[in-house]
Amino acid sequence: GGAGHQTTAYGAFGGQSGGTALKFAYDVSSISTSTITVGAAGAGGVYAATNDNPGTAGGNSSYADGSLTMTGTGGGFGHSSPGNTFVPASASSGGDLNLTGQYPDIPPYNYYHGGGGGNAYLFGGGGQSVENTTGNPASSYGGGGGGAGNKNDNGGAGFAGIVIIEEYK
Repeated sequence: GGAGHQTTAYGAFGGQSGGTALKFAYDVSSISTSTITVGAAGAGGVYAATNDNPGTAGGNSSYADGSLTMTGTGGGFGHSSPGNTFVPASASSGGDLNLTGQYPDIPPYNYYHGGGGGNAYLFGGGGQSVENTTGNPASSYGGGGGGAGNKNDNGGAGFAGIVIIEEYK
């Protein structure tokens, strides 16, 4: 998941959750090797008196076997509420179902309210919203970090991605 934003004025947006790519009934019986990448969590924006620090976006999680490549995109980072717009991460790809991460809560302007992070589709876990304090970290795979609730606070970190492979006979 993406990271919550630190802010230099009032509350900030949380981070977007990571995306999801799902493949149904894929025959892996002839696959001998695959490459799996688990996306890193986005780091929360750290307070800095002279600038707006959005933190970092979450990393992509992927599966590749030579015939199929699936990517669940990392969540976008949050923004401060006054004057900045939220830029979402791109859509996931390669699955039968490809989902972009859920958007974070958008805090009201001119309030010391940090917006909650986006919840991941399968696991929830977005950082909860806060009032006038440091943003909450995400609590489950792919969740976005919560935004800072005050101009002197840090944004919460996102949570790392996950790759799940289920085999059946």
